[in-house]
Amino acid sequence: FTTSLQCVMPPSGLAYWWPGESNAFDIVGGNNGTLQGGVTFTNGEVGQAFNFNGTNAFVSTSLLVTNPQTFSLSLWFRTATTNGGVLISFDSTQTNMSGSEYDRNIYLDNSGALHFGVWNAGPKQINSVAGYNDNNWHWVVGSLSASTGLSFYVDGVLVGNNPAVTDASETYNGYWRLGEDNLNNWPHQPTSPYFQGQ
Repeated sequence: FTTSLQCVMPPSGLAYWWPGESNAFDIVGGNNGTLQGGVTFTNGEVGQAFNFNGTNAFVSTSLLVTNPQTFSLSLWFRTATTNGGVLISFDSTQTNMSGSEYDRNIYLDNSGALHFGVWNAGPKQINSVAGYNDNNWHWVVGSLSASTGLSFYVDGVLVGNNPAVTDASETYNGYWRLGEDNLNNWPHQPTSPYFQGQ
């Protein structure tokens, strides 16, 4: 019995894609990342993956992005950390941890629960159950749109939807950051904003 697996074509409208194949190149939109701190590479779910050390490693993108309001963030991750950390976030600065504007984030708390949110007169989030720090690969998708609101999926299952949150009221231009960002004033803060894992 033989099974032939085929790759799924990227969706239309895909803006950026950082596969982590020995570099931080964006193979779709040219918004290449810069490796910060001790980022290395290791085996991923498919091909290679960024390997973040949990202390100073992250990726910051190069192009200034204009105030994203309709978007989906999608990534695979694997970790056994009990210190949490930011998987992806949007920040007004490329590398400064004391920037004044940061949201549109997916992060992990110490228990392995995932949190996806935007700032809209305060943090608006959807939160998963604990336990995603089990050293297995997990797929997360966070989405914001005016028509469906704030939605969060883990491993293809809808964790929650808030149709009342239709925009991020923090209107600023910024950069995507993978592996860390500021979490001041956000609930469920982990011990470290730096993610340790792939």
